[in-house]
Amino acid sequence: DQQKERERREAAREAEEAQRRAEEEEELARLKEEAERTDAALLVPPEPQTGCSDPVARLQFRLPDGTRVHRRFLAKEPVRVIAHFVASLGFSVAGGAHKLLLNFPKRDLADTPDATTLQDAKLFPQETIFVQEE
Repeated sequence: DQQKERERREAAREAEEAQRRAEEEEELARLKEEAERTDAALLVPPEPQTGCSDPVARLQFRLPDGTRVHRRFLAKEPVRVIAHFVASLGFSVAGGAHKLLLNFPKRDLADTPDATTLQDAKLFPQETIFVQEE
């Protein structure tokens, strides 16, 4: 009886320890994702003001959950700001977690050099970008 009771207590202690470790790992993952979103947001330029005299690209993002997000960027901004903006929303493009796709013509923005401007990438004056999970 004492042996069984010790084994039961040991099993309960191990289960509690496993639960605690799982909760810590979950919290670390959440903090890492939050830090990545914050870092990405710092790389996104401010949205141009209404009436800006420079050319402005109006982009609509269709997120994997069906949500639509509208954002304006200066047409002279490099394409990489789109990846930073999408990452700031919690959809990382780094490591292939998500793709940024255009329908007409059908293409993946990953195939566009990062330094290409939004205007040169034909994302001006407006475009819809589909954020798709890999």
